[in-house]
Amino acid sequence: MNPWKKRLSLIGISVALVVGLYFWYSPPIEIPAGLDIVHTEVVIPPDPLAERVIESGTLEPSLSSAPADEPIAAKPWKNVFFMSQAPTGDWTKSEFQDGCEEASVLMVHAWRTGKVYTKETAKQELVAMANYQKKQIGQGIDTDAADTAEMLLDGYFYISDYEIGYDFTLEELKQALGKGLVIVPTNGRALKNPNFTRPGPLQHMLVVTGYDIATKEFITNDPGTSRGEGYRYSEAVLYAAIREYPTGKHLPIQTERKAMIIVSTTPNP
Repeated sequence: MNPWKKRLSLIGISVALVVGLYFWYSPPIEIPAGLDIVHTEVVIPPDPLAERVIESGTLEPSLSSAPADEPIAAKPWKNVFFMSQAPTGDWTKSEFQDGCEEASVLMVHAWRTGKVYTKETAKQELVAMANYQKKQIGQGIDTDAADTAEMLLDGYFYISDYEIGYDFTLEELKQALGKGLVIVPTNGRALKNPNFTRPGPLQHMLVVTGYDIATKEFITNDPGTSRGEGYRYSEAVLYAAIREYPTGKHLPIQTERKAMIIVSTTPNP
């Protein structure tokens, strides 16, 4: 063997032995007391979509692709009793001529309870309701939405689980029909119902029973005419005609405020 190669081989072996012996006998590294070792973890942010999946495996309603303004009630509520505010055709007395509020509430009451009225028993009930109002406020002509709900729905028939809405949009009116029947005060002349005696009532209340998506019409029980069962108004006409009128004896209407009374299909617990 070449002497230089032999020397280099011996030097390499010597260096390897020295390094190995150093690590073998070197003391362990001690960490000074009080010094903490910080471990850095990589945190992967959670999937926001996965967090919003509820137990059933479907997405929350807020992630649904269904249009938010789609009306709930596409068809009218069934078995809604209808009667004119003059059940026997006598329009000469104030109890009937001005009885749209009482008639609207009586129809809702019959729907909620399933009670059936004949023309004669309905007439008697309307007179009793008008007399009840006279005792409460001194007259039974016109009542605004709040007074109609408080005195007739709650005070007379003990239906207290109603809602009153003001200054609502057309879409909100449609959505309200998903809960139940809706009573609305209107400028009766703006309804342009050909069955009204001209020029029609300025203060008039009726019951909205449903909405037809295909024809864009509200379906109503309008007590202002004997032909008012299931009477249809275009959505534009009815919505424009809705407005609050004051409690009293045909007091001037000085507001364009809209109001509605919502009565659910069954009593709320």
